[in-house]
Formats: sequence, structure tokens, C-alpha cells
Amino acid sequence: MEEQIIYPDWKTGKDVIKNIGLVGEVTITKTPLICPFDETPILKSSAHAWESYECPNCKTVYKTDTHTQKEVDVYARNHFPKLLSKLKRLDEGRQNLVAKIQQATEKGLIELSQPKCTRDEFLQLGEQARQEIANWPEWKQKEGKRFMDPKSLYAPDFHSKNG
Repeated sequence: MEEQIIYPDWKTGKDVIKNIGLVGEVTITKTPLICPFDETPILKSSAHAWESYECPNCKTVYKTDTHTQKEVDVYARNHFPKLLSKLKRLDEGRQNLVAKIQQATEKGLIELSQPKCTRDEFLQLGEQARQEIANWPEWKQKEGKRFMDPKSLYAPDFHSKNG
């Protein structure tokens, strides 16, 4: 039986089960080190000529020499400004996109078809779309589901008979 660790996901709070041990050619082991960001055990992944220490929860890769808790804490403290900088760049990019959309809307280049809605309204719209698709003929249902599946944006079904 494979060894497992269980930790609460730092975004959702739901328990996550992670299998550890031999995964392909990589050996994953639990270390006594704890991630200061989310208090999850840090895992060591190793193969023939390399090893890596990573928090499975927040995905921080700890590049340390001695692999002590003190060194992990220092690395996290030094890594935090980089995270803030990245967040600032992402926020600036988001603001630029919002400004472009607003300007395109004002110039009449695009027309936003749906007003902003709450999460509940968004989920309700999704459910209405699913019910609508259920009433379509079978070939059209498959096509509709393909377009509603977020994975289809990245990996279209090239083997589909209808597309």
C-alpha cells in the first residue's frame, strides 16, 4: 500500500490526499520540514541525479542547502517579496486588460453581451445552459457539451465525428 499525506488545501480548506513513494522513476518522501506559508509537510522528490523540496499545497520549491527548518523559514521570508512583485505585475496586467475592454466597449468595437453577475447568478446561468442542452438532439448535445468543457479549450477533440 502506498503511503499518503493528508492536508487541507490552502485555497478551499478541503482535505487533499497525496500519494507518496515511488512515482515512475521519482521517489517522493515526506520530510520533517514544514512550509511556513501553509503549515503543510514539505516533500522531497528525488531521482538519479537531482532532488527537489516542494510544498505540495502552495507549490513553493525550496532551494536550500542544508534543508533545515530554519533555512526553509529564511527562504520563505526572502521568497515573499518575489511573490508580492509577481502579484503586482499580474494585477497591473489585469488592470490593463480591463481598461482595454472598457475602451473597446466605449468605442463600439465590442459589445458585452452579459452584465456582471454574482457567483450564484453565474452558477444558475450554467445550470440553465445544461438544461437547454439536454433538450437538444443528441448530436447537438455532444457539440454543446464540448464547448462547455473548459478542457476543450486546450485539447479539442480532433477525433470527433462531428467536428
